[in-house]
Amino acid sequence: MKLVDSSKKQLDYAQILHAYHSNEKQTDKRLEDFNVWMITMAAVFAKIKIEGEIIGNTFFMYRRGPQGKEHQAMVWAMNADTLQNMVDNVAEGLTRLASMGVTDVIAIYRSPAITRVMRQSFGKIKSPEDSLEFKKTSKGTVMHMDLSGGGNV
Repeated sequence: MKLVDSSKKQLDYAQILHAYHSNEKQTDKRLEDFNVWMITMAAVFAKIKIEGEIIGNTFFMYRRGPQGKEHQAMVWAMNADTLQNMVDNVAEGLTRLASMGVTDVIAIYRSPAITRVMRQSFGKIKSPEDSLEFKKTSKGTVMHMDLSGGGNV
């Protein structure tokens, strides 16, 4: 697995995608060809209108809920950073979403290591009224986070 410590070297968008793809194809042989994977990802991103930004060496993406449900967001992350830095990156991404008024966050993933990252990230930002839940499904683990959020939606 190739992870690059963002405190020592900041990767650009393309480098993060290449590192993420390289790491993921070790466990999922359907991802063998980078160009095919990238075209597929670009089509998905365009279709569901994902917004995103780089935090550390993590490409943090989200899709806000439709009009009237802007307080909801589905979150994805493509990580090429060390796990401890990813905890900080995710905490920063969640803080930014909360400051935009997002209070209801959902993520679906397969790697059990992500549960640890989400618990640690949540621990860095939570308020007493916030909650974090995990549920295992056939599609992976579903994480649901309720945050107190900001008031500027």
